[in-house]
Amino acid sequence: ILSINTACTANRLIERGIVIGGILHTVERYEAACRATQCYKCQSYGHISTHCRRDPRCGACAGSHDTRDCESEARKCANCKMEHPAWSANCSV
Repeated sequence: ILSINTACTANRLIERGIVIGGILHTVERYEAACRATQCYKCQSYGHISTHCRRDPRCGACAGSHDTRDCESEARKCANCKMEHPAWSANCSV
């Protein structure tokens, strides 16, 4: 996330992109209101772990343990049960 001081500069970056480390990256406007809130305790959406009353679910393997304690090589989403971590942008949930 970049913070830009002028609308002109921001628009130019959106139109042309930005080169970082020799790689051209596309730029888009950040909309904080569109950001999904995901709980890192139960992996569900709409709340955060400090307010969560559910049992823990691993974000990596969907097991009934904290993600930090995961020892599994398998990947399974706690939300859709597909083969990716719960934080994957490819998740249908």
